[in-house]
Amino acid sequence: MTNSFATPTARGPAEPTKTPSASTDRAIDNRFFLAAAGFAIFLVGVGFIPAFLPGAPQRLRPTTGLILVHAACNVSWLILFATQAALIAAERRRLHRQLGVFGIALAVVLLTLGFAVAVQAARTGYAPAPGMTPLAFLAIPIGDLVGFAAFVAMGLYWRRNPDVHKRLMWLATISIVFASVTRLPFARGNVPVIVTSSLFIVLLAPVYERVTRGRSHPASLWGGAALFASVPLRTAIGGTAWWHRFASWVVQ
Repeated sequence: MTNSFATPTARGPAEPTKTPSASTDRAIDNRFFLAAAGFAIFLVGVGFIPAFLPGAPQRLRPTTGLILVHAACNVSWLILFATQAALIAAERRRLHRQLGVFGIALAVVLLTLGFAVAVQAARTGYAPAPGMTPLAFLAIPIGDLVGFAAFVAMGLYWRRNPDVHKRLMWLATISIVFASVTRLPFARGNVPVIVTSSLFIVLLAPVYERVTRGRSHPASLWGGAALFASVPLRTAIGGTAWWHRFASWVVQ
């Protein structure tokens, strides 16, 4: 996928000159990121759909209207990511750029709803992570939102460099997919399995690049490392006194 969620206005470094080798690499990339989008949709479906079924044992909190709208927007992002990848693979770049405007608006809505859902969860005592209080756990979804916003912003800046752009948008998508990992049937409540599964998702792009190109792309490698490292960092931050004071102020 190239220029996912891009806008028509040119910004960021210019696209590198194309060569036959680069064109082949990008064709392979298109298939990979399309497959990765499908995998993300599958994970979210397996992780979250059971929680919305009546009487589901996985349901940990009431399904409010806010949560339903938030879930719908997250699914819309995943579908848009897959659609953008398919459009580039089909050489429909103009439509891809036009949909990019919708992608920017959807990202803003996701951030707004995500914050509201996280605060509502803390207010109602929701803390699915073992050993974490609701206020401490609030650092986890807030961190997801910060990561999502950062990767989307960087992806938009680098939209004229397809190799960088598509990887940053994939990392943004991973940021909102992580939550579904904790709800997978084989991972629920098992911290080592959750960590291993999350690492597997982060490594998808770097390993694919290593196999097909002989080296991992810096955006995938360092961006993925930062995203994965942020999880224990958020857990540590959530246990500090200053975070509890901040979180208490936020949920008032």
